[in-house]
Amino acid sequence: MADLIKQDFYYFPSASKLKPENYENVQSLLTNCIYLQDSDVTVRGFRIYGSPWQPWYYGWGFNLPRGQALLDKWNQIPDSTDILLTHCPPLGFLDWVPRKMQRVGCMELLNTVQRRVQPKLHVFGHIHEDTLSGGDCLEDEPLRRTPPSIFVSLSFCVLPSDFIST
Repeated sequence: MADLIKQDFYYFPSASKLKPENYENVQSLLTNCIYLQDSDVTVRGFRIYGSPWQPWYYGWGFNLPRGQALLDKWNQIPDSTDILLTHCPPLGFLDWVPRKMQRVGCMELLNTVQRRVQPKLHVFGHIHEDTLSGGDCLEDEPLRRTPPSIFVSLSFCVLPSDFIST
C-alpha cells in the first residue's frame, strides 16, 4: 500500500500531512470505520464488498493495466454480494471524459457485474466529468437502473475550473 500512496503524493499535495514514515501504517490512521480493500462486511443483512482498483489513470494509486490484472481483482468479488463499492465505474456507466473524448470505465468490471455478481447496488466514483456533463445521467441524477442492478456514481465534486468566475 505504501507504494500506492507515494504515487498519489505528487497529484495530491494535501497528502503532505501524511509523513513518509507513516505510509506503511496508513490504515491504522482510519478510526471508526471499516476499510474495504478486496474484502467484505455484512451490515444489517447486506453483504458489502469494496475494491479500490481501477484501469491505469494518470499514475494515481491502485492502478492496474486493463485486462487480466484487473479481471483477477474482480474475480475476488463474491457472487452473493448485495452492495458493490468500487473506485472506478464499469465501462459505459457514468464514465465519459469529454476532454479525452472517451469512456474510461472498466470492461472487465462491467462483465463481472452484469454477468456474474449482479449486485442490487453498485456504487463507484472516480469520474467527475460525467455527472457534470449529464453524459449518461437520467434526469441529471448520477444513477442508472439496469436490472437487476442500480449503478450510482458518487463523484459529485466539481472541477476546479467551475470555481473560477469571469
